[in-house]
Amino acid sequence: FESHFGTSATETMIRNELAGYCDLDLHYICLQYKNLEHLRFDDNKLYQASTKFQYLQKLLPQLKQQNHKVLLFSQWVRLLDLLEHMCSHLGLETCRLDGSTDIRDRQQLVDNFNSSNSAFDIFLLSTR
Repeated sequence: FESHFGTSATETMIRNELAGYCDLDLHYICLQYKNLEHLRFDDNKLYQASTKFQYLQKLLPQLKQQNHKVLLFSQWVRLLDLLEHMCSHLGLETCRLDGSTDIRDRQQLVDNFNSSNSAFDIFLLSTR
């Protein structure tokens, strides 16, 4: 856990820090450490709490099968994180443009997505 909390963190400090984490953050930590892997969310159950995610799980593979490309917009990068994880679980290739994307790389991402031989199925975009 040193990579997350440092070498001088006490158990109390770690518990306090983890109390503020969202479920997705905890899921990612569990994936990174073999001894916590059994505590991770089942990928199928991770999205069952949201009817919108349930619908996307059905719709996105159908759109890929019909050779459609999809743009998904969100104001929240945390939602883009979750969408990216779900798409990966579904075997869909994504590219992403958000506020942390270097300005010099943005046009190249758009060009790669729009290319006729692009491997990308979904383009995740932040509106902020």
